[in-house]
Amino acid sequence: MHLPIAHPQRSALAGELHDRPFLPLSSPAWVGYVALMEPAGDPHETRQAVGDLCRQASIAAPDDDANLHVARFADYTLRWEQHAEFSSVAVIVEGSGAPDLEASGPTPMEHAWIARLRGQVIAAAQVSVRTTPPGAADGDCGLDCFFDDSLCSGIVAREDGQVWTDFRIHADGFSRMLVHNRAMGPMRTGRLVQRLLEVEVYRSLSLLSLPLAREAAPQLRSLELRLAEIIAAMADVDAIQVDQSVLGDLLEMSAEVARIGARLSYRFGASRAYSELVWERARSLQEIPVDGRQTLVDFLERRFRPSMRTCRSVDERRQTLARQLTRAVNLLATRVSAHVQGQNRDRLQSVDRRGALSLRLQETVERLSVFAITYYLVGLLGYGAKAWGAHTAVQVQGALVLPTLIGVWWSVRRVKRRVLRTAHPG
Repeated sequence: MHLPIAHPQRSALAGELHDRPFLPLSSPAWVGYVALMEPAGDPHETRQAVGDLCRQASIAAPDDDANLHVARFADYTLRWEQHAEFSSVAVIVEGSGAPDLEASGPTPMEHAWIARLRGQVIAAAQVSVRTTPPGAADGDCGLDCFFDDSLCSGIVAREDGQVWTDFRIHADGFSRMLVHNRAMGPMRTGRLVQRLLEVEVYRSLSLLSLPLAREAAPQLRSLELRLAEIIAAMADVDAIQVDQSVLGDLLEMSAEVARIGARLSYRFGASRAYSELVWERARSLQEIPVDGRQTLVDFLERRFRPSMRTCRSVDERRQTLARQLTRAVNLLATRVSAHVQGQNRDRLQSVDRRGALSLRLQETVERLSVFAITYYLVGLLGYGAKAWGAHTAVQVQGALVLPTLIGVWWSVRRVKRRVLRTAHPG
C-alpha cells in the first residue's frame, strides 16, 4: 500500500512520544542525578562534556542534535537528557555495587563526571533502591540519613513499594530518596524512580519564580498606593496643566508595571508549567499513608503550594494594576481631551463673535462708502455741468443724487456678490 507524501514533521512528532523512555532498574540500585541550568552563551556544554567522557572510554558519544543519550560504562550507566532550559545527567549503579545513602566514601558520580560539568546545579539527588521481601517489616532501616522533622513516606505502586525522602539538601549537596522494592519489576522500578526525580527537579524549577515574586511585591505595593492617591485626587483636579502632569505620572507608572511584567512573565509562565508537572508526577505515585507520617503529596500541599500561590498572587496583582492604570490613563486622557475641546469651543465662539462684529462693521463701512462715492460722483458731475456752461448746475446735481446713489449701491452689491462667488464657488 502506498501512502501520499508524508508531512515533513510526521516522524519527529511520532518520535516525540518515545523520546525519553524510562530506564529499567533492577534492585538493588543507586541513582545519582544532577540537573544543571546551562551556561550562558553555550547551551550545549554539558553535551560536550558527556561526549568527551564517552570518547575517553571508547563509547559512542551523543550526536550534535541529540536530546537523550544512554552510555553503559564498566561499573555504571550514564543517562544524559537535554531539556528546554536545563540538562540532566544520571549515573545508575545496579546490583551489589550500589552504594547506600549513608555511605561515607565518594559516590560513583563523583568519580565519573561531576568535575567535568559546567553550569549551575538546580537540583541534585541520590536515590537508593533496596529489595525488601513481601511481608517483611520495613522498620527504620536506612532512615538515619534523613532529617526526621521533614521525613515523608508513602506506600506506592499498588503497595509493591515504599518511598522515603525529607526534601532537604544534605552536606554533600544532594537530596536523598529511599525506595523499598517489595514486588516491582525493573520497568515499574525505573518508572517510579524517574517520577521521584522529576518531582525534585520540577519543584526546584517552579520555585525559581519565588525570589522574583518577593522582590516585585513591594514595588507593586508602592505603585498601588500611588495609583490610589492619584485616583482619589483626580476628582479635585481642574486645571489642564495639572491634568497633563497627572497623565504623565500615570504613563510613567504604566511603563514601570510593563518593565516588571517583562522581567517576570517568562519565569512565572515557566513556573506554572513546572508546578503542573510536579502535581502530575506526585499524584501519579498514588501514595498510601504509613506509620503516621505525611506523604510526599501532603508535604508538597503544605510547603510547596503556598509558594506557588504567592507567585500567582503577585502575578495577578501585576495584571490587575496594569488594567487599573490603563483605565485611569484612558479616563484622564478623555478628561484632558474634553477640557481641550471646551477650550477650543470657547475660542471658536470668540472668533464667531469677532467675525460678527467685523461683518457689521464692514456693512457699516460699505453703506458709508456708498454715500461717499455718491457724494464725489455728484460733485464731479456738477463740475462737468458748470464746465459746459449750464446755469442750473445745482439743479442738475440734485437730480443726479438719487440715480447715482442707486447706481453706486447696485455696483457695490454686484462686486460683493462676485467676490463671494469667487471665494465660495459651491
